[in-house]
Amino acid sequence: MNHPALVIFDMDGLMFDTENISHETWIETSEKFGFSMDRAITDRFIGTTGKNVMRIMAEIYGLEVPLTEWRAYQQALKAAKVDCNISKESFKKRGLYSLLKYLKLNNITACVASCSEAYKVSKLLQDTGTLEYFDFWIAGDEVVCGKPEPEIFQKACKKAGILPEQALVLEDSLSGIRAAHLAGIPAFFIPDRIETNDEIKAKAVKIFDNLEEVKCYLSTLKSDIN
Repeated sequence: MNHPALVIFDMDGLMFDTENISHETWIETSEKFGFSMDRAITDRFIGTTGKNVMRIMAEIYGLEVPLTEWRAYQQALKAAKVDCNISKESFKKRGLYSLLKYLKLNNITACVASCSEAYKVSKLLQDTGTLEYFDFWIAGDEVVCGKPEPEIFQKACKKAGILPEQALVLEDSLSGIRAAHLAGIPAFFIPDRIETNDEIKAKAVKIFDNLEEVKCYLSTLKSDIN
């Protein structure tokens, strides 16, 4: 493949160790309010918008229970835990800064396309010192249809002024890989909580263990950079 003109980053689980915190806080929330919750359920929340999380919960628990209260409690708990962990080296995914610096050095456009709400994306990028590496970002509440629909990635390409085949998506979720595939954008899968399956193998161009490996691979394509 040619070197991408735009690299589109997912955020939660790809850049930062927030998906594990999300799972932990959902378990704590379920214990407080007395409803059942397990990994099979929380994994369904990965790579989707808050609106879809509520839809999934309504499907599982019904509309007679206080879903809004449960999610509000979990979100507050998660925000507090993120703040406690944000300064830890382990919170940033392996190779994140190395890859971001590589893209910056080679004048390759980088953006974030996250299912999280805009204020969460902005705060996390600022608090981790990664905001300066991105040319722009698009949040889940800035699109009509979140992943696995392709809208957020299509919007990123349009904003950067490039064709889908000139971009590269980095994802840790099945919904993100599906969205990139529908958008016609090559995607690399870097697993976090979601294991690689046959669909991911079929739709992802490459699969890497971490972002350091992504950087090393892209560096072999350096001669293709205009």
